[in-house]
Amino acid sequence: MTDALFKLYTRDILRLAGGISRVGQLADADGAATRTSRLCGSVMTVEVAVRDGRIADYGQRIQACAFGQASAALFAETAPGRSAREVEEGRAQVEAFLKGGAAPSGVWSAFERLEPVREVTARHGAVLLPFETTLEALQAAA
Repeated sequence: MTDALFKLYTRDILRLAGGISRVGQLADADGAATRTSRLCGSVMTVEVAVRDGRIADYGQRIQACAFGQASAALFAETAPGRSAREVEEGRAQVEAFLKGGAAPSGVWSAFERLEPVREVTARHGAVLLPFETTLEALQAAA
């Protein structure tokens, strides 16, 4: 691995990637979606249980690079209790951050830990995949 690549895959990112929670299917899912990132080929399936317009439970299966896995780990910890509007806002914050904007704030602030991926535009899709797949699953649940 080159020095440049080694700097991208920080211990924190690798730790996140290895610690994904909420993996698997939900017995009582209201909506589900599967998406593939066109640039890198990452694949994610999300199932959601929705109560009062908010994510009550969340299950995921992901095949992705370390950046996509790290994003999925952060998302799984943040998703429960969020509405579709909040997930859309989080997606917008993280996308802007990846493109050089301000760090995500509020409940999405942990995504600042993915700062090294800003340099690898081909992996931005993998980072955004949990947001996009969850939004599609929430639409299916509506």
